[in-house]
Amino acid sequence: MRYLMIFILSCLIVFSGCAKANQKNDNIEKTDQVEDNVDKIEPEEENKENQEEQKNGFDDQEKPKVYENDSYRNVTLTGNKGDYIVTGEARVFEGVFLYRVSDNQSYLIEDHVQLTKGAPSWSPFKLNISLSDKELPENETITLELYQNSPKDGSVIHQLLIPIPLFEQ
Repeated sequence: MRYLMIFILSCLIVFSGCAKANQKNDNIEKTDQVEDNVDKIEPEEENKENQEEQKNGFDDQEKPKVYENDSYRNVTLTGNKGDYIVTGEARVFEGVFLYRVSDNQSYLIEDHVQLTKGAPSWSPFKLNISLSDKELPENETITLELYQNSPKDGSVIHQLLIPIPLFEQ
């Protein structure tokens, strides 16, 4: 009697395991079907986006480049002739980061930004950068540098360098 009970329990365990395996296979097949449908939908959505861009007068060449690293994401630079706007998100210690604009010889601007949230949260930011004609170099590159100072030793960490295009004077 004892062996009969063990045999019946063993059979129940084996058959319930087989039923679960069949359910997993069904789910995998359904997932494959959904992925196939997604692949069919994506090109249509891309066409809609391209049509909207054409209506708005934008194309890929006019979109600003996006910069990022571990502490900054979705950072873009727009503007010209010395007046620029930098937008993005930062995830920085105590919600503070520093920035400076350099002409590779000296710093034209040095300042800091206080965000609404500190790490580990991402917090949006917007910088307005204005450089006068006197500050603009004629043939050199200007660079925007987003960075933090290390709480341990004050060294520069999480530096993100963004080239600023030459200005029309």
